[in-house]
Amino acid sequence: MLLEVSKLQVELDDALLVDGLSFSLDRGERLAIVGQSGSGKSTVGLALAGLLPRGAAVKGSVLLDGAALPATPAAWAELRRTRIGIVAQTTSPALDPAQTVAQIIGNAELVAQFGLPPERFASRLTSAERQLMQIAAALARKPDLLILDEPFALLDAPAEKRLVELLQSQPMAMLIIGHDLAAASALSQRIVVLNQGRVVENGPTAQVLSRPMEDYSRELIAGSRIRARTLMRSPIGTTLLEAQGVTAVIRQRDRIFSRTKPIIALDDVSFVLRRGEALAVVGAAGAGKTTLARAVAGIGRLRKGKLIFEHHAYRGRDLPRLLRGEISLVFSDPRQAFSPRMTLGASIAEPLLLDQHHTIEEQTDRLMDVLEAVGITTEHLELYPRDLGLYELQLVALARALIGRPRLVVLDDPVQLLNARQRGDMLTLINRVRADFSFSALITSSNLDLMRHIADRALILDGGRLVDEGKPGELLDNPNHAATRALADARLPEVGIGVVAPVGR
Repeated sequence: MLLEVSKLQVELDDALLVDGLSFSLDRGERLAIVGQSGSGKSTVGLALAGLLPRGAAVKGSVLLDGAALPATPAAWAELRRTRIGIVAQTTSPALDPAQTVAQIIGNAELVAQFGLPPERFASRLTSAERQLMQIAAALARKPDLLILDEPFALLDAPAEKRLVELLQSQPMAMLIIGHDLAAASALSQRIVVLNQGRVVENGPTAQVLSRPMEDYSRELIAGSRIRARTLMRSPIGTTLLEAQGVTAVIRQRDRIFSRTKPIIALDDVSFVLRRGEALAVVGAAGAGKTTLARAVAGIGRLRKGKLIFEHHAYRGRDLPRLLRGEISLVFSDPRQAFSPRMTLGASIAEPLLLDQHHTIEEQTDRLMDVLEAVGITTEHLELYPRDLGLYELQLVALARALIGRPRLVVLDDPVQLLNARQRGDMLTLINRVRADFSFSALITSSNLDLMRHIADRALILDGGRLVDEGKPGELLDNPNHAATRALADARLPEVGIGVVAPVGR
């Protein structure tokens, strides 16, 4: 037995975070610990890696190969360097700005398997690439035990599928912590369900997920299955937005005083978006989705081609001021969309500054309308972004996007950072406000399966090119292009009572 945990208890600031946790892990075995936010999952991982915050009180027994875990920081550091690897959700690694990805990982084969740019400096990576780099670097050290806390949170659907397959082939024992039950079921042989620091169920993954014994487990499994409701919408009409041969490039500096070759983010893309339509732009990371979304919303810049909105041509930032109130944008990460110094009420009302024709009473009515539409209360108006979780903050972002009554709402991967239940709720909400406010929508995503619930039509981007289009369901069933097939194949099997992914070792 590699790891034996007996009656583990963790207390911090008079709060009992983990209460009497016991489990074991054999060499080469993969165990998942799942539960809702605040269930104590991440605390378990930090405790097993010696990374708990100062002041945490730990009781119980943890044995690694029959020996107790170390008691000094130096001994813990040596253990993490040699035998226990961890990619923790709550910590950000200190990166040497003078080191490339290849130098940090130190294993060319892993760099290639993870699809990372070997010569790029780590500081130039996206959040998802940085997450993959941390996992690759941990694998390169070949630890006996690898602890992964929410390893899929920042990844798009194709990258998640590739990571699951790559981790399945690794020989070391793994502890996978998170809320993604589909990935957990595909990776693990056994699963532990936590609720408020206590074990609710513990057993073989297939057994726990197909025949849960406790109501909490049933609720968790039900919440992992996205069930967005489609509501009555306005009829689709004439063209609202047209893209004519749009091309965009991204210039990057990887070294001081030198430039790398520009990246073609969009390559001669043309399409139309009609009044009342929800159009999905789908592709893997780097396909050009966000570049297109930002250009349409007037905050990006095109190199060639043009966008035509209501007969007005523009190329991104030159969107006429009078039209800026007609197009709004919801970012993927709402934490980056709000000023930390402004109350949420001030942030929601800010778009009204573009239109000075409304009285105070009319502005107040609009504010109340959008609060009711997204389901947040007036008490939220005095709060700051730091006071809310991701889901609530995304609700506020949607309210701000609607307050100006735009004719087009651009949603840049609006559910990427949410868990499965929140994704279903958010997609249902977007469907509802589309019906209530009668706007067109341009939605980017890497998950073609999700777009079935929300989009009338989907465009498939690959390397900046438009390679396929059609209804999402038809594209999933009969993909015409290799990129579409990759997106369709990225779906992990659903989990639930009677529906369990096969588990391999």
